Amino acid sequence: MRLAHAIFGVFGLVGVLAFTAHLVIFFYAMAHGSPTPIDREIYRISNHADSAYVTYPWHLAIKYLEIVMLVGLGIAAIGELLLAASRKSKT
Repeated sequence: MRLAHAIFGVFGLVGVLAFTAHLVIFFYAMAHGSPTPIDREIYRISNHADSAYVTYPWHLAIKYLEIVMLVGLGIAAIGELLLAASRKSKT
């Protein structure tokens, strides 16, 4: 039970770190991206009404961090809920 709790804790930590890195990279790309598509900056990212065009590596980094963040936090949340439910059923 402690091992499972530690594993889900690691997933949660990875999710939180990916969330933080995603925020930093996303807002940096929003600030330094082009307002219109030019030359290599053709990948659009948006934040509500604002949008910017960035290069493929920036776009790819943002997408990978989104996936890692959602998977890490999702597994951690579901795993902790299942552990809590199994503890309540044993008592």
